[in-house]
Amino acid sequence: MPSPPKATCLLLTYQQQDHVAETVQSALQQDCAPMQIVLSDDASRDDTFLRMKEVVDRYDGPHEVVLNRNETNLGVNEHLKKALGMCREDIIIAAAGDDLYYPHRNRRILEAFDATDPLLVFSHADVTTLDGAPAPALYRKATFYTTTDRMAAAKSLSLYLGATCAWHRSLYRKYGPMMFDNTFEDLILGFRAALEDRVHFIDEALLTYRVGSGLTNTKPERFTPDSYRAQRLREIESNTCVYRQRAADAKTFGLGPAHEVSKLLADRVADGEVRAAFIEKGWAGLAPFLGRHPLQAISRGVSEARRRKKRIGAT
Repeated sequence: MPSPPKATCLLLTYQQQDHVAETVQSALQQDCAPMQIVLSDDASRDDTFLRMKEVVDRYDGPHEVVLNRNETNLGVNEHLKKALGMCREDIIIAAAGDDLYYPHRNRRILEAFDATDPLLVFSHADVTTLDGAPAPALYRKATFYTTTDRMAAAKSLSLYLGATCAWHRSLYRKYGPMMFDNTFEDLILGFRAALEDRVHFIDEALLTYRVGSGLTNTKPERFTPDSYRAQRLREIESNTCVYRQRAADAKTFGLGPAHEVSKLLADRVADGEVRAAFIEKGWAGLAPFLGRHPLQAISRGVSEARRRKKRIGAT
Protein backbone atom coordinates (compact mmCIF):
# COMPACT_ATOMS: atom_id res chain seq x y z
CA MET A 1 0.00 0.00 0.00
CA PRO A 2 1.47 3.40 -0.96
CA SER A 3 2.25 5.79 1.85
CA PRO A 4 -0.11 8.76 2.30
CA PRO A 5 0.98 12.02 0.65
CA LYS A 6 3.02 14.54 2.59
CA ALA A 7 2.82 18.30 2.36
CA THR A 8 4.49 21.49 3.48
CA CYS A 9 2.27 24.24 4.84
CA LEU A 10 3.63 27.57 3.56
CA LEU A 11 2.50 30.68 5.43
CA LEU A 12 3.60 34.03 4.00
CA THR A 13 3.28 37.27 5.96
CA TYR A 14 3.71 40.99 5.46
CA GLN A 15 2.59 43.83 7.74
CA GLN A 16 0.06 41.74 9.70
CA GLN A 17 1.15 42.28 13.30
CA ASP A 18 -2.37 42.56 14.68
CA HIS A 19 -3.50 39.11 13.54
CA VAL A 20 -0.43 37.02 12.76
CA ALA A 21 -0.01 35.42 16.20
CA GLU A 22 -3.52 33.95 16.10
CA THR A 23 -2.98 32.86 12.50
CA VAL A 24 0.33 31.11 13.21
CA GLN A 25 -1.19 29.41 16.24
CA SER A 26 -3.98 28.00 14.08
CA ALA A 27 -1.43 26.70 11.56
CA LEU A 28 0.58 24.97 14.29
CA GLN A 29 -2.53 23.32 15.76
CA GLN A 30 -3.32 21.27 12.67
CA ASP A 31 -4.43 17.75 13.65
CA CYS A 32 -2.75 15.99 10.72
CA ALA A 33 0.37 13.81 10.85
CA PRO A 34 3.55 15.75 11.65
CA MET A 35 4.46 17.99 8.74
CA GLN A 36 6.82 20.78 7.76
CA ILE A 37 5.44 24.30 8.31
CA VAL A 38 7.36 27.16 6.70
CA LEU A 39 6.64 30.62 8.11
CA SER A 40 8.18 33.41 6.06
CA ASP A 41 7.92 37.17 6.51
CA ASP A 42 8.73 39.59 3.67
CA ALA A 43 10.68 42.18 5.71
CA SER A 44 7.64 43.66 7.44
CA ARG A 45 8.27 47.11 8.90
CA ASP A 46 6.00 46.43 11.86
CA ASP A 47 6.18 43.69 14.52
CA THR A 48 4.82 40.88 12.34
CA PHE A 49 7.97 38.77 12.49
CA LEU A 50 8.49 39.35 16.22
CA ARG A 51 4.97 38.20 17.07
CA MET A 52 5.30 35.20 14.78
CA LYS A 53 8.59 34.26 16.46
CA GLU A 54 7.04 34.55 19.93
CA VAL A 55 4.43 31.93 19.00
CA VAL A 56 7.06 29.63 17.49
CA ASP A 57 9.33 29.94 20.55
CA ARG A 58 6.49 28.66 22.75
CA TYR A 59 5.56 25.81 20.42
CA ASP A 60 6.43 22.27 21.50
CA GLY A 61 4.17 20.26 19.19
CA PRO A 62 4.93 17.60 16.57
CA HIS A 63 5.27 19.75 13.45
CA GLU A 64 8.64 20.84 12.09
CA VAL A 65 8.73 24.63 11.90
CA VAL A 66 10.97 26.68 9.61
CA LEU A 67 11.02 30.41 10.41
CA ASN A 68 12.36 32.96 7.91
CA ARG A 69 12.52 36.74 7.62
CA ASN A 70 13.67 38.33 4.37
CA GLU A 71 16.30 41.04 4.78
CA THR A 72 14.62 43.19 2.13
CA ASN A 73 11.08 43.24 0.80
CA LEU A 74 10.85 41.01 -2.29
CA GLY A 75 7.22 41.42 -3.26
CA VAL A 76 4.65 38.67 -3.54
CA ASN A 77 6.00 36.58 -6.40
CA GLU A 78 9.69 36.77 -5.49
CA HIS A 79 8.85 36.03 -1.87
CA LEU A 80 6.88 32.98 -2.94
CA LYS A 81 9.73 31.82 -5.15
CA LYS A 82 12.24 32.09 -2.29
CA ALA A 83 9.92 30.43 0.21
CA LEU A 84 9.24 27.49 -2.12
CA GLY A 85 12.95 26.77 -1.96
CA MET A 86 12.54 26.12 1.78
CA CYS A 87 9.66 23.70 1.28
CA ARG A 88 10.65 20.02 1.39
CA GLU A 89 7.49 18.38 0.07
CA ASP A 90 5.86 18.47 -3.36
CA ILE A 91 2.39 19.34 -2.07
CA ILE A 92 2.24 22.95 -0.90
CA ILE A 93 -0.64 24.06 1.32
CA ALA A 94 -0.91 27.84 1.04
CA ALA A 95 -1.61 30.05 4.03
CA ALA A 96 -1.75 33.82 4.56
CA GLY A 97 -0.83 35.77 7.65
CA ASP A 98 -4.27 37.12 8.53
CA ASP A 99 -6.61 34.13 8.19
CA LEU A 100 -7.60 31.42 10.69
CA TYR A 101 -7.14 27.75 9.82
CA TYR A 102 -9.47 25.13 11.23
CA PRO A 103 -7.62 22.23 12.91
CA HIS A 104 -8.68 19.67 10.28
CA ARG A 105 -7.81 21.81 7.23
CA ASN A 106 -4.48 20.23 6.30
CA ARG A 107 -5.78 16.74 7.00
CA ARG A 108 -8.77 17.23 4.69
CA ILE A 109 -6.52 18.58 1.94
CA LEU A 110 -4.14 15.62 2.21
CA GLU A 111 -7.11 13.23 2.10
CA ALA A 112 -8.20 14.91 -1.15
CA PHE A 113 -4.75 14.53 -2.70
CA ASP A 114 -4.69 10.89 -1.65
CA ALA A 115 -8.18 10.10 -2.97
CA THR A 116 -8.27 11.93 -6.30
CA ASP A 117 -4.63 12.69 -7.25
CA PRO A 118 -5.28 16.34 -8.15
CA LEU A 119 -2.75 19.04 -8.97
CA LEU A 120 -4.74 21.76 -7.23
CA VAL A 121 -7.20 21.66 -4.35
CA PHE A 122 -9.36 24.52 -3.08
CA SER A 123 -12.27 24.88 -0.68
CA HIS A 124 -14.87 27.18 0.77
CA ALA A 125 -14.13 29.64 3.56
CA ASP A 126 -16.08 31.48 6.22
CA VAL A 127 -15.69 35.21 5.51
CA THR A 128 -15.47 37.83 8.25
CA THR A 129 -14.20 41.34 8.76
CA LEU A 130 -11.03 41.84 10.78
CA ASP A 131 -13.12 42.32 13.92
CA GLY A 132 -14.95 39.01 13.37
CA ALA A 133 -18.25 40.22 11.96
CA PRO A 134 -19.70 38.12 9.10
CA ALA A 135 -18.95 39.47 5.63
CA PRO A 136 -20.32 38.57 2.17
CA ALA A 137 -18.65 35.58 0.54
CA LEU A 138 -18.00 37.40 -2.73
CA TYR A 139 -15.36 34.85 -3.71
CA ARG A 140 -18.16 32.39 -4.58
CA LYS A 141 -18.60 34.24 -7.88
CA ALA A 142 -15.18 32.97 -9.00
CA THR A 143 -15.19 30.57 -11.94
CA PHE A 144 -14.10 27.33 -10.29
CA TYR A 145 -17.07 27.38 -7.91
CA THR A 146 -19.20 26.77 -11.00
CA THR A 147 -16.92 25.00 -13.48
CA THR A 148 -13.29 23.99 -13.96
CA ASP A 149 -13.65 23.72 -17.75
CA ARG A 150 -10.40 24.80 -19.40
CA MET A 151 -12.09 27.28 -21.74
CA ALA A 152 -13.85 28.96 -18.84
CA ALA A 153 -10.56 28.99 -16.93
CA ALA A 154 -8.75 30.57 -19.87
CA LYS A 155 -11.19 33.50 -19.92
CA SER A 156 -11.43 34.12 -16.20
CA LEU A 157 -9.52 36.59 -14.06
CA SER A 158 -11.04 35.14 -10.89
CA LEU A 159 -10.68 31.37 -10.57
CA TYR A 160 -10.99 30.55 -6.85
CA LEU A 161 -10.20 31.97 -3.43
CA GLY A 162 -6.42 31.69 -3.38
CA ALA A 163 -6.33 31.65 0.44
CA THR A 164 -7.97 28.21 0.40
CA CYS A 165 -5.69 26.43 -2.04
CA ALA A 166 -3.00 23.77 -2.13
CA TRP A 167 -1.09 22.67 -5.20
CA HIS A 168 1.44 20.14 -6.41
CA ARG A 169 4.89 21.36 -7.32
CA SER A 170 4.68 19.57 -10.70
CA LEU A 171 2.65 22.57 -11.88
CA TYR A 172 5.99 24.40 -11.81
CA ARG A 173 8.13 21.51 -13.01
CA LYS A 174 6.17 20.96 -16.21
CA TYR A 175 5.28 24.55 -17.06
CA GLY A 176 8.19 26.43 -15.51
CA PRO A 177 8.20 29.55 -13.36
CA MET A 178 5.87 32.43 -14.10
CA MET A 179 7.37 34.70 -16.74
CA PHE A 180 5.88 37.93 -15.41
CA ASP A 181 6.27 39.45 -11.94
CA ASN A 182 2.89 41.17 -11.93
CA THR A 183 0.76 38.03 -12.26
CA PHE A 184 -0.90 36.25 -9.35
CA GLU A 185 0.01 32.61 -8.91
CA ASP A 186 -3.60 31.49 -8.38
CA LEU A 187 -4.56 32.72 -11.88
CA ILE A 188 -1.70 30.75 -13.42
CA LEU A 189 -1.62 27.59 -11.30
CA GLY A 190 -5.40 27.29 -11.51
CA PHE A 191 -5.33 27.46 -15.31
CA ARG A 192 -2.51 24.90 -15.47
CA ALA A 193 -4.46 22.49 -13.28
CA ALA A 194 -7.57 23.04 -15.42
CA LEU A 195 -5.57 22.22 -18.55
CA GLU A 196 -4.65 18.92 -16.91
CA ASP A 197 -8.25 18.37 -15.71
CA ARG A 198 -6.91 17.78 -12.21
CA VAL A 199 -8.70 20.28 -9.99
CA HIS A 200 -10.46 19.15 -6.82
CA PHE A 201 -12.98 21.16 -4.78
CA ILE A 202 -13.59 20.46 -1.09
CA ASP A 203 -17.15 21.58 -0.50
CA GLU A 204 -16.73 22.83 3.05
CA ALA A 205 -15.20 25.82 4.83
CA LEU A 206 -11.72 24.98 6.08
CA LEU A 207 -10.68 28.43 7.27
CA THR A 208 -11.89 31.86 8.21
CA TYR A 209 -10.96 34.35 5.51
CA ARG A 210 -10.64 37.81 7.03
CA VAL A 211 -11.24 40.81 4.77
CA GLY A 212 -10.37 44.37 5.60
CA SER A 213 -6.63 44.64 5.01
CA GLY A 214 -4.56 45.03 1.88
CA LEU A 215 -6.50 45.11 -1.38
CA THR A 216 -9.77 44.20 0.31
CA ASN A 217 -9.64 47.42 2.34
CA THR A 218 -8.76 49.77 -0.52
CA LYS A 219 -11.31 52.56 -0.85
CA PRO A 220 -12.43 53.56 -4.36
CA GLU A 221 -9.84 55.95 -5.71
CA ARG A 222 -10.70 59.45 -6.90
CA PHE A 223 -8.76 59.78 -10.11
CA THR A 224 -7.09 62.64 -11.87
CA PRO A 225 -6.40 62.11 -15.59
CA ASP A 226 -2.79 61.21 -14.87
CA SER A 227 -3.52 58.87 -11.98
CA TYR A 228 -6.27 57.14 -13.94
CA ARG A 229 -3.94 56.63 -16.90
CA ALA A 230 -1.24 55.09 -14.69
CA GLN A 231 -3.69 52.85 -12.82
CA ARG A 232 -5.45 51.67 -15.97
CA LEU A 233 -2.17 50.86 -17.71
CA ARG A 234 -1.08 48.77 -14.72
CA GLU A 235 -4.39 46.91 -14.76
CA ILE A 236 -4.25 46.22 -18.50
CA GLU A 237 -0.63 45.13 -18.31
CA SER A 238 -1.33 42.74 -15.43
CA ASN A 239 -4.31 41.15 -17.21
CA THR A 240 -2.43 40.89 -20.50
CA CYS A 241 0.50 39.20 -18.75
CA VAL A 242 -1.91 36.62 -17.34
CA TYR A 243 -3.16 35.82 -20.84
CA ARG A 244 0.39 35.71 -22.23
CA GLN A 245 1.45 33.27 -19.54
CA ARG A 246 -1.63 31.15 -20.12
CA ALA A 247 -0.94 31.13 -23.87
CA ALA A 248 2.57 29.84 -23.21
CA ASP A 249 1.20 27.22 -20.80
CA ALA A 250 -1.41 26.09 -23.33
CA LYS A 251 1.39 25.58 -25.86
CA THR A 252 3.42 23.60 -23.31
CA PHE A 253 0.37 21.46 -22.63
CA GLY A 254 0.13 20.69 -26.35
CA LEU A 255 -2.65 22.93 -27.63
CA GLY A 256 -1.90 24.21 -31.12
CA PRO A 257 -2.58 27.78 -32.33
CA ALA A 258 -5.84 26.67 -33.97
CA HIS A 259 -7.31 25.30 -30.72
CA GLU A 260 -10.18 27.36 -29.36
CA VAL A 261 -8.36 28.02 -26.07
CA SER A 262 -5.20 29.19 -27.86
CA LYS A 263 -7.21 31.44 -30.17
CA LEU A 264 -9.10 32.98 -27.27
CA LEU A 265 -5.89 33.71 -25.38
CA ALA A 266 -4.29 35.26 -28.47
CA ASP A 267 -7.36 37.49 -28.84
CA ARG A 268 -7.16 38.55 -25.19
CA VAL A 269 -3.48 39.46 -25.56
CA ALA A 270 -4.24 41.48 -28.69
CA ASP A 271 -7.14 43.18 -26.91
CA GLY A 272 -4.81 44.26 -24.10
CA GLU A 273 -2.28 45.66 -26.56
CA VAL A 274 -4.92 47.76 -28.31
CA ARG A 275 -6.35 49.09 -25.06
CA ALA A 276 -2.90 50.00 -23.72
CA ALA A 277 -2.07 51.84 -26.94
CA PHE A 278 -5.26 53.88 -26.65
CA ILE A 279 -4.61 54.76 -23.01
CA GLU A 280 -1.06 55.84 -23.82
CA LYS A 281 -1.65 57.84 -27.03
CA GLY A 282 -5.38 58.26 -27.49
CA TRP A 283 -6.95 57.65 -30.89
CA ALA A 284 -3.57 58.11 -32.56
CA GLY A 285 -2.36 55.03 -30.69
CA LEU A 286 -4.79 52.85 -32.64
CA ALA A 287 -3.19 53.60 -36.02
CA PRO A 288 -0.98 50.45 -36.09
CA PHE A 289 -4.05 48.28 -35.48
CA LEU A 290 -6.51 49.81 -37.95
CA GLY A 291 -5.11 48.00 -40.98
CA ARG A 292 -5.61 44.54 -39.46
CA HIS A 293 -8.82 44.76 -37.44
CA PRO A 294 -10.26 48.29 -37.74
CA LEU A 295 -13.67 47.61 -36.20
CA GLN A 296 -12.16 45.82 -33.20
CA ALA A 297 -9.60 48.58 -32.67
CA ILE A 298 -12.24 51.32 -32.81
CA SER A 299 -14.60 49.41 -30.49
CA ARG A 300 -11.79 49.02 -27.92
CA GLY A 301 -11.07 52.73 -28.15
CA VAL A 302 -14.72 53.59 -27.62
CA SER A 303 -14.87 51.19 -24.67
CA GLU A 304 -11.83 52.74 -23.01
CA ALA A 305 -13.06 56.30 -23.64
CA ARG A 306 -16.35 55.45 -21.92
CA ARG A 307 -14.55 53.83 -19.00
CA ARG A 308 -12.34 56.88 -18.55
CA LYS A 309 -15.29 59.26 -18.69
CA LYS A 310 -17.11 57.25 -16.06
CA ARG A 311 -14.14 57.32 -13.70
CA ILE A 312 -12.91 60.90 -14.08
CA GLY A 313 -15.46 62.70 -16.26
CA ALA A 314 -12.90 63.29 -18.99
CA THR A 315 -13.72 63.22 -22.67
